Amino acid sequence: GITFETLVRNVASPDVAAILQAVQAGAVSESTYRNAVEVALPLLERAFAAAFDAHGLDALVAPACPVPPPSADGADTVMLQGRVLPLFPTVARNTSPASLVGAPSISLPLPRNEGSLPAGLLVEGHPGLDRSL
Repeated sequence: GITFETLVRNVASPDVAAILQAVQAGAVSESTYRNAVEVALPLLERAFAAAFDAHGLDALVAPACPVPPPSADGADTVMLQGRVLPLFPTVARNTSPASLVGAPSISLPLPRNEGSLPAGLLVEGHPGLDRSL
C-alpha cells in the first residue's frame, strides 16, 4: 500500500497538495473535525434530502463543474462570476455535496467541439437510492 506521506508528496495539483499538507500537519483540530461530523454534515444531509422531498425530485441535474474545464497549465485559480477563486474547491463544489452525504451521482460527458476540453452533466440521486438513479 501507499502511505499518506507518499500520497501527499506525489500530488501534482498545488491546491490539493496544500489541503493534504494541512491535514498532515494537524491543521484540523479535533473540535473542528467533531463539529464538521456532528453538526455540519447532518445539516448538509437534511438540506440535501429536503431538496428532493420538497419538490418531489427523482434527481438533481447540474453542470459537473461550475466553470469551463481548466487547462492543465498548472494554474491554481479560476475565474467564476468575475471573482478569482482557488481551483480545486471551485471545480469540485458541484460534486462534493453528494459525495459527502452518500448520494449516488454520475457525470455524463457532454458533446464538445473539436479542440475544446470535455465537460460533464452531473446527475445526482436521493441518498440511499442508488438503483433509482
